[in-house]
Amino acid sequence: MVHTYLQVFTIAENKMLRTLTERNFMFQTVSQATFSVDTFFFISGLLVTYLYFKTMKKQVVEEASMTKPKQREPSGLQVGVFKFLKLLGYRFIRLTPAYLFVLLMAEINMRWLRNISVFEPLSQDQYNCDVYWWRNVLYINSLFPMKDMCMLWS
Repeated sequence: MVHTYLQVFTIAENKMLRTLTERNFMFQTVSQATFSVDTFFFISGLLVTYLYFKTMKKQVVEEASMTKPKQREPSGLQVGVFKFLKLLGYRFIRLTPAYLFVLLMAEINMRWLRNISVFEPLSQDQYNCDVYWWRNVLYINSLFPMKDMCMLWS
């Protein structure tokens, strides 16, 4: 919602209405939306961490209660690294199909909008995504210069 208002405000002719709207207390929820996104990411990371440690604690208790024959077991670091990689793999498999769908739709829409829109798009996704789409698939797109990014907003 914030992107809609901010885009319209840059081209709006009625500057007085803009000034009055920005002074409205309820509009602060729109103009401060970046903080809500940051809060969402913080809470999401906090919950993932909490669930990870809760699962680890549960597994330690279960392993302690079971009697196993003596054998060489992997060290705690090896087990932790394996579980972390398993968690990353699970997240990759869970998130990537939706992300690829958004990437495809953005590519189609940017090509279409480029031809029919009266406004000049700020990003050149229709050119960059042809070359640099693979960076988004590997989730390394933010490690490269902005001029070479596909789906800059991701």
